[in-house]
Amino acid sequence: MGVSNILRSGVLAWSVAVSLLTAAAWAQPGGMSTGGNTQRPLNVSGKVALEDGTPLPEKVAIEVLCPPNSQIQGRTDLKGAFNVELGLGRYQGNDDASMSTSASRSGFGGQLSVGRTVNQVDGMSIIALMGCFLRASLPGYTSDQYDLGHMRAGDINTNVGTLFLRPLPGGDPARVVSATSLGAPRDAQKSVAKARDYLAKRQFADAETELQKAVQSYPKYAEAWNELGGALQSENKNAEARKAYLESIACDARFPQPYLSLARLSATEANWQDAADKSAALVKLDPSAYPQAYYYNAVAQYNLADYDKALESAQQAVKLDTAHKVPLAEQLLGVLYSMRGDFKSAAEQYRNYLAHAPPDANVDAVKARLAEAETRMAPSAPK
Repeated sequence: MGVSNILRSGVLAWSVAVSLLTAAAWAQPGGMSTGGNTQRPLNVSGKVALEDGTPLPEKVAIEVLCPPNSQIQGRTDLKGAFNVELGLGRYQGNDDASMSTSASRSGFGGQLSVGRTVNQVDGMSIIALMGCFLRASLPGYTSDQYDLGHMRAGDINTNVGTLFLRPLPGGDPARVVSATSLGAPRDAQKSVAKARDYLAKRQFADAETELQKAVQSYPKYAEAWNELGGALQSENKNAEARKAYLESIACDARFPQPYLSLARLSATEANWQDAADKSAALVKLDPSAYPQAYYYNAVAQYNLADYDKALESAQQAVKLDTAHKVPLAEQLLGVLYSMRGDFKSAAEQYRNYLAHAPPDANVDAVKARLAEAETRMAPSAPK
């Protein structure tokens, strides 16, 4: 089965400390205190930074995590600094980290990990925060966590140091934002937001109009150029789409999404060398992050008849894709193992694909390949 056809088919165990909360602590009238006789708010301050040292692309949310639940308590400034007051005014998490509002709006509230409701008035209790953690939250990244159980009674202003953000292994490049977005004027941002609504409704021409406005207003807007490429490609304007994707890379060479967009576009056009080049460029940006990049590289190398490189890329795609978001990589790896005569490994990959294939996938050909692999790996009957 040609891989061009393949292309188209288709928490931690927490300590028992939380359970030691006393009935008296939960039942305090007027909300939880800071652990003493007064009801002073608890403040935490610190900084959020990207591990590679690049500037933050936007203000970052600061969350308190009390497994299994979490709630945003505020946001950093554009330099990553934060100073949040736990439990106050965080009903939607829209405020900056430097702001606090009346406790009457909302406390931390909700269900903590022990399943009981706490109605704070002017701050979280140190006791209530046992088993809870402070972390940063930015799509596409994982954050250091500060154990709030380390806070002591009487500590009403704790500096937690720097919380570093790292790209998620197997992350989605579409969820990583470009640093150029920091300078986007409000009208350009509004145009991109409107365009994304149109794209969700498959109104591609309207999306194109809004995105053209965005890049005319702010020519360095890498995310807008990439979105424009997607809208144009959806309108079968592939040549224009390619120019938009390349413009996105020219604006921000570290923004991953246009590399993936170009690899996908080149694969649909059977431009295998370019698909290999663009997917390799994304892998170079972060070798451990994107199984999609390795998958497109494997497809391209297969069609370039470099089966060793195809096998290597397919293996890496499957290794990184622990959530099975790219099941076609497992199907392709099965094909490559079969070509090598390793029918046991091929059968395993075919089974994995069948277990994770989307509901509308045509799986008959893979079932036939699995049956063939199982037959070929069976011991020969004695003569």
